[in-house]
Amino acid sequence: MSMRGGKRLKPQRVQKLRLIIVAAASILLMGGAAAVTVVSVTYSTRAFWTIAAQPLATVFTGAGAVTAACLILFNGHLVRRQEDKHHRETAAREGEIALRDRYTSIAGQLADNSPAVRMAGVYALVALSDDWHAFGNDQERRVCVDLLRAYIRVPMPEPVDAPDGLSGAGEREVRQSIVRSISYRRQLAQGDDRSWSSIKTTFWRSILPGCALQDCKMPGWQLTGAVLTEASLAGADLSAAILRSARLERADLTKVNLQGADLRNAAAAGANFEKTDLSGAYLSEADLSGANLTEARLSTAALLAAKLTGADLTRADLSGADLRSADLTGVIYSADTRWPDGFRPPPDSTSSSPSSTETTVGRPPFAFGRLDRVWQRLDRR
Repeated sequence: MSMRGGKRLKPQRVQKLRLIIVAAASILLMGGAAAVTVVSVTYSTRAFWTIAAQPLATVFTGAGAVTAACLILFNGHLVRRQEDKHHRETAAREGEIALRDRYTSIAGQLADNSPAVRMAGVYALVALSDDWHAFGNDQERRVCVDLLRAYIRVPMPEPVDAPDGLSGAGEREVRQSIVRSISYRRQLAQGDDRSWSSIKTTFWRSILPGCALQDCKMPGWQLTGAVLTEASLAGADLSAAILRSARLERADLTKVNLQGADLRNAAAAGANFEKTDLSGAYLSEADLSGANLTEARLSTAALLAAKLTGADLTRADLSGADLRSADLTGVIYSADTRWPDGFRPPPDSTSSSPSSTETTVGRPPFAFGRLDRVWQRLDRR
């Protein structure tokens, strides 16, 4: 098979070109022969052949030589094309083998006991994905991304049983580096060769406890069942993210964008949602007990049957929120906490300080009557 203008020529096409060259040469020879015949019939004299024999022989010989040269050049061109194709195919096979060997080596790095080696493996795998894209095989690039996702789904070993460096701070750094690398690549424009925006991925059941993911861009991520206990997500973008049944206990979610996020059945007891945007979020049956929701925006949020016992709603905006069957026992709120229209807040309790704007609900009032009875008993004695 040959190449022409950067395109492959089919064998049938090559055969046709050869036939055309031979036919053209044959026509020239036959035309010359016919012309000689006509001239010889018209001028059949010995003098004519004496003069024309040598030039005609030269012309016919030259035509045959030209035809032969054209065929030789054409065949040589085809041979060179075939050799170039063979070299390219050989180089491609060798390049693919080298890339696959790198993948195997990197997979071994990710299983190493040293966090530094595993971290190097993460960045090497990201670079390998770029090389697969440059090689023209985006399917293998997807395999690299899938390996990173699989890594953060593997449970972290218990500190007691884990070898040195496999758990604790070193392992958290490896996992947060994976998340940040994926986040960065997914934010790049689709025309960028490094972009992973076209790769659809899910991060369900990712194990990321205590990871530092501040300001990380994760809009629309699928994080169902993810473990983010005590993780730091301050300033992160999780708008429209799916965090259904996720574990967010004691996580730092200060100023996080959770607009329209799905946190149904999420466990977020003791989490810090200060100044967090939860407008339009789905929080049905979520556990927000003891959570700090100071100045949080919960407008139009769905909080059906949510557990808010002991939560701090100071200056929170709950306008338009659905609080049906929500447990508001012991919640803390202030005079400027905004409630849904027509909603009756929990009953106020006596404030610990007259100047305080906060009201604690669910705490027993100070027992003045009991103290009076004590003084009466002392007087009788």
